[in-house]
Amino acid sequence: METYKKYFRISLILLLGITGCKKKDGAVQDSEIIPPIVEVGIRKLIPVQLGTGKSKVVISYTQQSAIQKIIHEDGRTLVITYDQTGKPIELERFKNEEPVSGTSYDLDEKGRVISGTAYKIKGNSYVQNGTYELDYNTENQVIKVSYFDINNRKIAEQEKSYHATGSLSADKGGTLSLGYNYDLKNGMFKQSSYTWLLQLEKENNLFPAEMQLFLSGINNIQLCNNLLSPGMQQSFSYIFNKDGYPETINATVDGVKSSVKVVYKEL
Repeated sequence: METYKKYFRISLILLLGITGCKKKDGAVQDSEIIPPIVEVGIRKLIPVQLGTGKSKVVISYTQQSAIQKIIHEDGRTLVITYDQTGKPIELERFKNEEPVSGTSYDLDEKGRVISGTAYKIKGNSYVQNGTYELDYNTENQVIKVSYFDINNRKIAEQEKSYHATGSLSADKGGTLSLGYNYDLKNGMFKQSSYTWLLQLEKENNLFPAEMQLFLSGINNIQLCNNLLSPGMQQSFSYIFNKDGYPETINATVDGVKSSVKVVYKEL
């Protein structure tokens, strides 16, 4: 009987020892450092610089991420003024800090640009250079631009159509017939406001080789096809950063190839 009791005590001690070891092992496992999960591609970015050297373009923004100023290395500068609600009321162009020309905007009760009055600056004088009026569809997309001379006579009309994604698909009117195709990635100017207005104002001449990059407001432009002059077109391919925005633009404009780097900042 005594032998049995000794055996029982020894067995119990061994069992508790094994159990204690298991708990200790478990405690070591619980204290292991688990690396944090880093999500990729969720940052919102806006471009602040395109190109380098003599073709460098620097872009600054309002607090609402609307383009406020574009400075080209060659001395050209574009400035947009907004009202207190963030709607555009004036676009001004400068050369070596001297005002050259601009456009004053009229807004409707919804805050949409409905007309623009273009002017040139000669000395201290502002000389009107014609006007345009905009028509919208139910999606608040511009579908028609009517151009008038200084005597308010209509001189041209341009119609616009759109892809289901919202990107501009075609410009037609008079001797103009352009078609546009896009990728499905984050557009370079996806987080920016009023790039469509800069496209309408034909401000793409600020970019290297006059690339039609203001079209990349939703997705990135891949092809600008001049249907009336097939030899005059622009095609684009991109290298994207980890957030899905183009960091390198490879373009062929009227048969000439070029490449542009893009620098962003996070919102």
